[in-house]
Amino acid sequence: VSEEDGHDYEAELLDAPENVEFKAPVNGSDYQIVVDGSKVQSGTYTVKVKATEEYGLFTEVSVTFTVHPNRAPEKLHDIEDMKFVEKSGLEFDMTEYVSDADGEQLKYTVNISDGKVAHAVVRGNTLYVSALNYGVSTVEVIASDIRGEQVVFSFRVLMQDESKTVTVYPLQVSDYVNVATSDEKNAVISIYNASGKTMFSKEFEVSGFAPARVDMSTYAPGVYSVTVSVDGKKYR
Repeated sequence: VSEEDGHDYEAELLDAPENVEFKAPVNGSDYQIVVDGSKVQSGTYTVKVKATEEYGLFTEVSVTFTVHPNRAPEKLHDIEDMKFVEKSGLEFDMTEYVSDADGEQLKYTVNISDGKVAHAVVRGNTLYVSALNYGVSTVEVIASDIRGEQVVFSFRVLMQDESKTVTVYPLQVSDYVNVATSDEKNAVISIYNASGKTMFSKEFEVSGFAPARVDMSTYAPGVYSVTVSVDGKKYR
């Protein structure tokens, strides 16, 4: 905008949809039409900039802009289940697992079913996964673009002592006791109280990624023993 007579003038934006903003110059900068493409519906728009001088004379100029449709993130590969034999971690470049055709920096949210077993966090585009204790935990990673379109990854993290055919955890139980085997097995799980009375006995199909879970929350506080019968052998 220029005013050859040196008169004061005001500039304004007309016919603008919601979430389109008009900014006046600051410290010698230009006028700006700011379009929030994450909130304006896709389509082609024409707005008018009107400059009016102090005596009422004015000029209008039309500006046309297009907001392209958002393209949702796309999953390239699933993240496979992970098995650890000790406390350790892995790193994953998420750009190898999810892409966004609009070139956005995606936002990542991580949910973990059992934070005592596994830890996971995304920094930038790198996913860090760590095994903390024996057991299995489900990790969910959600990749979202600026409009909330999502790609969801779900995988399991297992930490297991491979030297043991049967693993029972935790040993201090407040709700569920878990019984896992090194390979997929049919196992009969029996639980006895301190006097040797059978409190529970049932056959399960068990593996490291799919441990049997026995609800102990209704049992009286005390010491119990667990016997697991696998392949004709008993593990106590």
